[in-house]
Amino acid sequence: MPTIEIESKIADAFRGGEIRRRELRLTGEEAAYIRAHFAAVVLPMKPEEGKSWYEITFRGAEN
Repeated sequence: MPTIEIESKIADAFRGGEIRRRELRLTGEEAAYIRAHFAAVVLPMKPEEGKSWYEITFRGAEN
C-alpha cells in the first residue's frame, strides 16, 4: 500500500475539517495504517473479502 495513496484518501474524505466521522471502504492494511498514524478511532462495520467498511472518527468528534 503506497502511503501517499492512503494519505490522499483520508485528505479527500475529511477535507475542510468540518467532517470528523465517515464510513470508508478500506483494506485491513489501510485501516491499520490509519490507526497507527492518525488521531482517529477506526471500527470495522461489515467484514467482507478484500475491502471492508470502517467507521473512522477523529478525536474530538465522539460526542
